[in-house]
Amino acid sequence: MKHKVLELKQKYTKSIRQTSFLGTNITVVSEELQHSESYALGFFLPVGSRDEDLSYNGIFHFIEHCAFRKTSKLNSKQIASKFESYGAYANAFTTQESTCFYVRALKDNFLPVMKLLSQITLDTVFENKDVEKEREIILEEIKSYDDDPEESIFDLGDKLIFGSHPMGESILGTEESLNNIDLSDLETYHNEFYKSGSLIISYSGPHSHEFVIEKISRLVNISSQKILSKIRNRPDVMPHNEIEVEKTVSQSHILLGTRIPGYDEDDSYLLPMFNIMFGDGMSSRLYQNLRDKYGIAYSIYSTLQLHSDCGVFYIYAATDKKKIDRTKRLIIEEIDKFLNQNLSNKTLVRAKEQLKSSIIMEQESLSARMQSLAKNILMKTDFEDINETIENINSIKSDEIKEFVAKHISPHKLSVVKMIGQNT
Repeated sequence: MKHKVLELKQKYTKSIRQTSFLGTNITVVSEELQHSESYALGFFLPVGSRDEDLSYNGIFHFIEHCAFRKTSKLNSKQIASKFESYGAYANAFTTQESTCFYVRALKDNFLPVMKLLSQITLDTVFENKDVEKEREIILEEIKSYDDDPEESIFDLGDKLIFGSHPMGESILGTEESLNNIDLSDLETYHNEFYKSGSLIISYSGPHSHEFVIEKISRLVNISSQKILSKIRNRPDVMPHNEIEVEKTVSQSHILLGTRIPGYDEDDSYLLPMFNIMFGDGMSSRLYQNLRDKYGIAYSIYSTLQLHSDCGVFYIYAATDKKKIDRTKRLIIEEIDKFLNQNLSNKTLVRAKEQLKSSIIMEQESLSARMQSLAKNILMKTDFEDINETIENINSIKSDEIKEFVAKHISPHKLSVVKMIGQNT
């Protein structure tokens, strides 16, 4: 096993990672993997839902949808046909802090596929008929989230944790905010934050950095304009609170959450280590005790949401409404036990192996590698090769994890959302 891990470390250390700056507003970061037959390419805009005015909540996600509708040269059918004619897969996503358009394709099709990706990102043409179609599509998307209690309870949790800050608003927006956005608003935001804003181009694949730079320089307008960006305010830490809502569903749901540090702090591996031990996987405390021992829930887990300057640790469970208070009590008891009992070396080693395995397995995905490169730029974190990562994980001590949990995730800091099922 150790021999295999060493081979993997050597394999992924061979990648050649470089960063260049084009003009004043384009950053190109690439990772050359010489033996790959395909590549992943992403165009990242460092703007997301936290950068929106409340009345325009959801506008960046709206733009993302419209981008695949029309460019100055292509309509939606032609865009889809051209990507597929090159055997390429294209998609996009919007988060609280960034918007990404990305593609996976074979190495011989880099130039035409990159040209298409740059067109849908930077050359979007907004027409009223397309805007209205996408508005209706997103309204249906919002309804689908509202119909899914596991999705909607996390939106309620964000609202409880972040209050009136934009981080507490839905990435999709609301029916009211979407109906407030018109074609001119979309054009204004696109011109300001796409065409004149900062752009990060991230690449992972067989081509050299020089090759990628040369092709990008030919096709992407390198602007000398002043970089326009939103000024971000760090969310205030809200006092812990508890709310209860009713929903017409069979199960009841509970979410416990608290603020944790973001990417701007140095404890990057303590959080995932605790999450693995506490609620991520079949050997975790939540699974072993609340599911296996007590049989109180089918779905129960913990999860991390990390952003540039803040984050949230959530614990979620779905259970019968008569058991919702007991579920909350048992979860809090598990946190207390974690803080007050000694962690066995076996538990620590198992969590380290799980974390290392997940990171090494992620190296097999070009899309994950490409997104990781961009995240380093977006979050202003240092690049770290797999050898450093494994060494840092191996050096973690149980006392460090417990100190972190006591400081940031103790029971008295938890806010709670109870979603009580009401059968039809």
